[in-house]
Amino acid sequence: MDGARICIDFGSSFTKVALRAGWDQRTLFLEDRAILDPLQRICVPSTVCEIKTGGSSNWVCGKKAMQMSPSADVVLHRNWKSQFIKPEDSPPPSRLAAAGKFFEWLRQEVARHQSFAEFVDAPVRVCLPDFKILGQWKGYFGQLLIQAGWNCQDSEFLENEPYTNMLGVLTCGRNATHVWQNERNLTMDEMFDRSGGLLYAKRRALLTDKPKDFGVMIVDVGAYTTDFAYLYFPDASEFDPPDPVTESQVLGIRELDAELESAFGPVHAQQIRGLSTEEFEKMRRALLIGDTYALPSGGMLGIREHQPLVAEAVQRFARRVIGCLDEFQSAKTQRLDLAILSGGGSLISGIGGAVRLHLEGKGVRVQDYGDGLFKSGDGTAEDQRIRNAPLVRGASAIGGCSVYVDLLPRRKY
Repeated sequence: MDGARICIDFGSSFTKVALRAGWDQRTLFLEDRAILDPLQRICVPSTVCEIKTGGSSNWVCGKKAMQMSPSADVVLHRNWKSQFIKPEDSPPPSRLAAAGKFFEWLRQEVARHQSFAEFVDAPVRVCLPDFKILGQWKGYFGQLLIQAGWNCQDSEFLENEPYTNMLGVLTCGRNATHVWQNERNLTMDEMFDRSGGLLYAKRRALLTDKPKDFGVMIVDVGAYTTDFAYLYFPDASEFDPPDPVTESQVLGIRELDAELESAFGPVHAQQIRGLSTEEFEKMRRALLIGDTYALPSGGMLGIREHQPLVAEAVQRFARRVIGCLDEFQSAKTQRLDLAILSGGGSLISGIGGAVRLHLEGKGVRVQDYGDGLFKSGDGTAEDQRIRNAPLVRGASAIGGCSVYVDLLPRRKY
């Protein structure tokens, strides 16, 4: 188990788990192979359900919890990360109980997975937003994880999510080291050379007469936060990434969900609030691609009169993301040549497309997994796209397992 690490990208809607089995092993996702969609098979539902019976409570997590609807005796904790991890204060007791049950259940799921079972006791890391206050209660979070059975021997087990997302995007899960004079060191070119952002930087530096400096920004639109990481290379032909500038803004798809919930009037809003998490996901997916959705309690959403309401909600949200992006770029970046889009929110065409058009209008090149950004292995471009598609949603978990985190100083809470 030497060099093994597990990383949990604790998500508001879905959590991703990754494993590095050894120093030079490629990082793997915890996957449900029964799910055909490569973007979904790495997504572990973060929903927790408390079923009250008499004076006690039973707890259900994951897929089973997603299928349950709220009632007088059924308390659904969905998108609870926003109340469990807050930038300004500590979480309420009900969320602490849900968190404990979730991380205990998650460890059991990891232990049942064939590729992960023998490594379940490896040191764990958890990716959280770039909220500086988190460091003030790291001890309690560690205690919660230890009580759930996780190994928190790494004193810096909390990882800056924009930072790990950047590492996941640029390494695609590659880990490469060598031992020199009894010390383990990174083999940089094997980890970063083939990744889209730095490959473009190298070509630009070596094959053009343009300035040799280079700036790249990773934009991740998630369910709870939108995360930014920026790297500036004074010499773009070098592959040793400098310290990134990172930021998490409390702006995520949950805000779009709230707009969709209230867009169709109070009667439909009440019906939507009564949906299970699974049905809510189906509803959102249908509305965002222009389909209709039949509410189980009666009524139809997505009809012709509703489509402008959905489009306006998506446009408003996209403008807010672009506003945060512009603020980050203005305050915290220098040169910007390349932007890389990741996160589930960027897959929504009205959001990812709007961000892309905005940046391209500024002369910035934009890439995502559909542009062949993540290149590895053999096969056609489509084979590679399918194989690497999970990186768009799980790059933080991949980056949190990176040997880069072990062997070089990183931003700490």
